[in-house]
Amino acid sequence: MMFSAFKDDDERRHAPWRYDAEEDEDFDIYEEEDEEEETEEEEGNRKAPLALRVLVWAAVIVVFFAVGYWGSGIALDWLDSKGVIVDEQVVQTADEARQVASKNDEKNEPAGGAKNRFKLYIPADGSFREERVSLVAGLLEDDLRNVLAELIETYGDEELLSGDVKVLHVFRNGDKVYLDLNAPFLESISKMSKEKAVSVITGIVSTISNNFSPVTRVRFLINGKEVKETKPVDLSSFWAMPS
Repeated sequence: MMFSAFKDDDERRHAPWRYDAEEDEDFDIYEEEDEEEETEEEEGNRKAPLALRVLVWAAVIVVFFAVGYWGSGIALDWLDSKGVIVDEQVVQTADEARQVASKNDEKNEPAGGAKNRFKLYIPADGSFREERVSLVAGLLEDDLRNVLAELIETYGDEELLSGDVKVLHVFRNGDKVYLDLNAPFLESISKMSKEKAVSVITGIVSTISNNFSPVTRVRFLINGKEVKETKPVDLSSFWAMPS
């Protein structure tokens, strides 16, 4: 005798707790896979085009840059108002302008900024007064020209020579120097007494020989030409200090 929980097969087929796992398992798996594929396709369709995304990112970067620039400007203005930032090139008074100019001159000096001190010999009361000048060191010929320019200018201030006297060129050959001056030099010398002319020429020769070894002899030229005049002093030959 067999017992059954159902009265007939029809009840058994329509029971609420019946589950045919073997029949429905494959169908449920395929149904889930189809749903996942549809979801991925929908997400792909929802993505913005690449060009649009690039433009958006570029816009974001520009916005951040603009905000940073604006913010830094405000910060710098605030620091400037508090005196934290000082621009050394902005001046308000004449004294500050001179200080800035002095600093710039120091920066523009040649490397090292080394200076040499030179002696100038100026006739005074039958003797010679010694003065010193400091000039940036250079080639010997350049130093010669600069020192003689200082000396001639001093002679002009002392009214020993005309203020129009200028050094045109300086040439050196071993222990000899050729000093080329303009015509006002010869005109000034020609108007002097012999004693005064000798003092002026001696002061020039002493300044050259005492500052620029091994130079010992000096020849005077006027506008690049040899001088023939011998009065009040002889300028047709070399001058040298007694050894």
